[in-house]
Amino acid sequence: MLQPHPLSLALTLTTTIFVGGGLHAAEFPLTVKEPAGIARHQAPVTSGVPFRKGELRSADAITLLTTDLTPKTVPLQTEVLSRWPDGSIKWLLLDFQANLA
Repeated sequence: MLQPHPLSLALTLTTTIFVGGGLHAAEFPLTVKEPAGIARHQAPVTSGVPFRKGELRSADAITLLTTDLTPKTVPLQTEVLSRWPDGSIKWLLLDFQANLA
C-alpha cells in the first residue's frame, strides 16, 4: 500500500533584533507538515520557538511569511512563555492558521 506524501507549508519567521544598538532582521525557517496527507484549510497551528539569551526583547516585531514565490503575511498571535534573567525572550509561543493543499 502506498503511503501518502505529507503535505507541508514552509514559512519564514522574521523578526527584528537589536544588536549592538542597531537593528538586525533575522529569519527562522518553520515548516508545517500534515503526516496523514489530508488537505487542511485554516488549520490551527501552535508552535514554541526558543531564542538565545539577549536575542529577542519583544515579540512586537515578529512577522510570519509564506515562502512561496509571492510571500504573504500570515496572521499570527504570540505569547511569551519564559524569559532569560536579562529579560529577553527565552520561549515564544506562536498561534496561527495554515492551509495545506
